[in-house]
Amino acid sequence: MPDILLLDFDGTLTDTEKEASPALEKWDELFSERTGMPLNEVKKKIERIKSKIVSDPKAGWTVNGYVMAPATADPYVLHTTAYQTLISSTAGRIDENILTGIFHDSCPFSATVFREGAANFLDALLQKLSVVIVTNSSTEPVEGKLMKLGNYPIPVIGNAKKYVPDPASVFLPKYVHLEGFPRPVVLARRHYKEILDGFNPKETAVMGDIYELDLVVPEFLGFRVVQIATSNTPSYEIQHHRGRPRNFFAASYSDALRHLEK
Repeated sequence: MPDILLLDFDGTLTDTEKEASPALEKWDELFSERTGMPLNEVKKKIERIKSKIVSDPKAGWTVNGYVMAPATADPYVLHTTAYQTLISSTAGRIDENILTGIFHDSCPFSATVFREGAANFLDALLQKLSVVIVTNSSTEPVEGKLMKLGNYPIPVIGNAKKYVPDPASVFLPKYVHLEGFPRPVVLARRHYKEILDGFNPKETAVMGDIYELDLVVPEFLGFRVVQIATSNTPSYEIQHHRGRPRNFFAASYSDALRHLEK
């Protein structure tokens, strides 16, 4: 049994599908306002692009020229990927950097919806081991959401930048080739590695919902890793964990707890 669990937040403790809906609605509105493209045209184009993306297993979310996660990993990633595609079709008339501002300005409109059983899961975890939340989100909003769930004394490491590639890194290979995956997985994510370097892999497990963002780096570094199922989990990720003694795919919180107790 590990002594410490590094726990992802969005999608792992929260229901991202339900949380994202109002934020993505605001995103569409902001894009329309800032580009002058009529809102109904924006929505039609984005939905058309999304329908193509979900049918392409190789489609991915690109950051600084590197595919960092499957395009369908969660609603925010899918929306971002669709907008990247839309902007690329404008032949430079719209700068892709506009998406950063729109993302940050739309995030406050997201709802707060936890996955069913999240509170019971945290209660059970805290009776057995130390928990640290490691998230791409900013620290304060996550702390605020945790207060809505309960008064949990859980430290939060925010802005983990698990999605940021570091092609010049000398500490990790740039890519890792994994059987069954539709493309090489970017391993060189220096900022996230620096956070993980503060923990001992022999006594620490890492749990998250998106393999390429949350788990590929800690797995490579020797941590126990647990992936919690979502409606978007690719079958090849589930298969990847099978037969690997330090990996586990959890269909539910109960599955995860049983595994972490070992």
